[in-house]
Amino acid sequence: MPRFFDNPRQYINLENACIIYNGLTSLAVLYDLWNNPNANPSEYAIDISIHALTAIILMCKQVPEMVKGVMIALNTYRGLDALFKAITPLPSTIPGVANGIDVLNHWFNLKELTKEESEEENRQEARHTM
Repeated sequence: MPRFFDNPRQYINLENACIIYNGLTSLAVLYDLWNNPNANPSEYAIDISIHALTAIILMCKQVPEMVKGVMIALNTYRGLDALFKAITPLPSTIPGVANGIDVLNHWFNLKELTKEESEEENRQEARHTM
């Protein structure tokens, strides 16, 4: 049996949940953009790209700090944008409930993007490269 199945619990963590959630969210928003004639492409395209890029960056182990900084800024922007559109009557083609959930999602993204790798993870990566 492959070594992947020796200890599957090591793959169940918040970072992998964020990766899967962001990937599925970007696909769901893309599907809604495709099928909803009232959807605003400029509003949806920003959300699709931020969710997809966040999932990709969280999957990569070595990401330049500048790229992480840009994604932190974009997640902050979209989180605040979703918050204002969820609690105020600002015009939005994204439903209010979806904007409310998006606020929490971007907060978790910020938490994961700003997280520092532990020394144990660094030691394990060093062992695998030898």
